[in-house]
Amino acid sequence: MTRIKRVNTVGGSISKLFPTPRIAKRAPTTSDSNFPQGQHWIDEDSQAFYFLVAFTSSGAIWQSNTSSGTTATVFTVNPGDLTVTAGDFFVLLGDSTFGGAITVTGLTTLADVSVSGTLTFTGDIDLVSASAIDLTSTQNAPDCIKIWAKDGANQTLHLLANTSTRVNSLDLESTLGGITLTSGLASDDAINFVATNGGIDMDAALQINITSSENAADAIRINASAGGIDIDAAGAPGEDITITNAAGSLVLEATEAETDCIAMT
Repeated sequence: MTRIKRVNTVGGSISKLFPTPRIAKRAPTTSDSNFPQGQHWIDEDSQAFYFLVAFTSSGAIWQSNTSSGTTATVFTVNPGDLTVTAGDFFVLLGDSTFGGAITVTGLTTLADVSVSGTLTFTGDIDLVSASAIDLTSTQNAPDCIKIWAKDGANQTLHLLANTSTRVNSLDLESTLGGITLTSGLASDDAINFVATNGGIDMDAALQINITSSENAADAIRINASAGGIDIDAAGAPGEDITITNAAGSLVLEATEAETDCIAMT
């Protein structure tokens, strides 16, 4: 076996001197065990180097660090950077934990992040792009995309478009299905539609149905605080305007001091 040499230094102490690296045109195998632990091996053909890290009953264990890839149980860079300039970064099994900032930069004009499985973030997440940001799921199941604020009575979920002046600056669309807004708050204003500077326009190709199951005198309230209310229908005969109270009264009241304050024509 090629052994580690011990040499005397000028001061009289003994130092270990490893053999020179083994240079060959092949990679080492388990049979290459005639070396001390820590031996270097250089494969000229593949431009790779190896370390003899251990011996087992099967032979020598050589750890490689090749130009095409590295296999390691633990890999630590501290301090310093780990840079992948041209290629891919894969985590096939296990978890990845990032304690600092993560920056994904495309080499041309696009950076793709593909996730197979579950991706969990802890802390704040900022998605900033000079181009479009698309969230797409191909799963054919309910909740295939879910944005959830789940912890705390004071949480809010805020969708904001603060610079666009388009009438559809915030566009919620279901191409083939419906849209449902559900609130569990027990309050008269559980769902609010507010237009601070404009109106609210509701258009439908079929029926618009407003129903309340509240047992109160004002279960449905339509209030114009400064103007009038118009109810128009352009239907054919039989397509009338019907106001019915099945068990109570129908009250028409006007406070204008005119003889025709209530007019039926």
